[in-house]
Amino acid sequence: MSVVQIPPAAPSLPAAPGAAGPVPAPSGIAPPAPQPVDPGTLQKAQAVLAQPTWDDIIDRLRDDRMRTFTIDIETHSTIATDEVADKQAVTEYLQSISQFITAWMPIIQAEPALLNLACALLKAATKRFKFGREVESEVDEACDALEAAAKQPKPQQQDPKAVAAQAQAAATVQKAEVEAEIAQQESQTKMQIAAEEMAAKQQRQAQELQGHMAITAVKAQAEMERAAATATAKAIPASPIA
Repeated sequence: MSVVQIPPAAPSLPAAPGAAGPVPAPSGIAPPAPQPVDPGTLQKAQAVLAQPTWDDIIDRLRDDRMRTFTIDIETHSTIATDEVADKQAVTEYLQSISQFITAWMPIIQAEPALLNLACALLKAATKRFKFGREVESEVDEACDALEAAAKQPKPQQQDPKAVAAQAQAAATVQKAEVEAEIAQQESQTKMQIAAEEMAAKQQRQAQELQGHMAITAVKAQAEMERAAATATAKAIPASPIA
């Protein structure tokens, strides 16, 4: 940055002793006209004067609030180039991650101890692409979760024969329960039918007994009436024959 120093104005000559003031110009002679200033030179001078001084720059550097700001000046061509580079980097990263997972997943399943190595390679590759702390944190958390899951004790695999025997025993028990329930329902049905038949039989016997008693009563009544009639007939004397 260039600083234009404006020379100070020429000092006025002191008045001669005894003089009342500056010596006036001779009468009849006009003072010289001021020379015209070049507009370009004037604009350059104004631009130089508008620039901050070293004191302003030092004060700005000492200001803690202003030092926290970051100014990034880019042209349109630079921004477009950066966007294309970012897209290419994202595409390359995703392809690399896909190939990495496809290649390393069978290896980790066969040998879980290599999980730490795979996570270290994945973290290092992510940092090389410089996607920022957010992506790196997500990768770190995913690797930590996988490592923690790998440390958990795995359930013991049961013998297939034992599993089949347990399934067969469970099926047998279930079958027995179903058969017992069916037998209970059949027994209840038979008992209900027997009870209904017994009630019908008792009702029929009661009706038959009631009918027999009615018939007996009618017969007895008829016998009593016939006996009474016979007794009455015997009690009447016979008329003499003329």
